[in-house]
Amino acid sequence: MFAQLPSTTSSKSTKLRSAALIVPVCLVVAVSGCERMGKKDELSFNGINFRSKAKMVDKKDRSHFTVNVDKATQSIEGAREAGRHAAVTYCIENYGSSSIDWVHGPDVEPENLRMIEDDLYLEGVCKE
Repeated sequence: MFAQLPSTTSSKSTKLRSAALIVPVCLVVAVSGCERMGKKDELSFNGINFRSKAKMVDKKDRSHFTVNVDKATQSIEGAREAGRHAAVTYCIENYGSSSIDWVHGPDVEPENLRMIEDDLYLEGVCKE
């Protein structure tokens, strides 16, 4: 009653070629997405991505640190929060506490913030 179409190897090879192209493309997209997720030093505050970095001032005393927030003039309020986030993350990772004694903190009047060119600089000491 029903006529069966003959199975051709060309349709199988076409499917294999398509799969051979799709799989690598999916892998590239997946890996590039994971790489983007792994970038902890760039976060969005007030709708702007800020790159920030916290680092120790002296190797003998890791509790004393500085934070640099790049291009802070895009949004001073956003940059303050990006810097605060980097500082809290640094203290939690190194001391298990988010308590900070600020030397130059984010909670001062805008004219008293430590700005060098377009970057914001914060400084503090992690409390244990």
